[in-house]
Amino acid sequence: MRFMKLSLSLILASTLALVGCGASNEEQKTVADTGNTTQNEKKDFSPVPMADKVLVDQTGREYRFSDFKGKVVFANFFTAWCNACRSELKDIQALYEKTGKNEGDVIVIGVANPKTDENPRNAGGTKEELMKLIKDFGITYPVLTDPDGSVFDAFAIRAFPTTYTFNQNNEVFGYLSGAIDLEQMENIINQTQKGSTK
Repeated sequence: MRFMKLSLSLILASTLALVGCGASNEEQKTVADTGNTTQNEKKDFSPVPMADKVLVDQTGREYRFSDFKGKVVFANFFTAWCNACRSELKDIQALYEKTGKNEGDVIVIGVANPKTDENPRNAGGTKEELMKLIKDFGITYPVLTDPDGSVFDAFAIRAFPTTYTFNQNNEVFGYLSGAIDLEQMENIINQTQKGSTK
């Protein structure tokens, strides 16, 4: 499996063959379908959008993406109502545990966009539904909330789940849309650590 890189402002890849929630069939292509190769690509990366925006997790702890500089970040954007999102939650939890519970060189986070009174059009169901999902699935990795939707907008989230990785320089390395399994997650982390999608 190959994971696509982002160059400055151009997103080169689309999705894995596994179907996510919210994207049309036209939007859902495998990396092979895009015809993109990484062999001769320039190795420039975009800075992480909204790196200094404060997001709060399910325990009330505050985070900024800029806090993770020096580490590889696996950031899974999801919703409480999406079945494809639910299908990968246990594997994300396993990844979090296997990579040292965010104490080592890898950070694993979820990012959700629950509806609020101020933002009833947010994508992610209600805060109560999100908290129930976290409890029901035994999620202990940080799930950051984006109450105004600005982070979801900055990352152009259009399908669920969508996973981004950031390299050690706090730059976007790549992304994909659709549910993935633990082996694929580990492969993506590996590629990001090495700086290659081969």
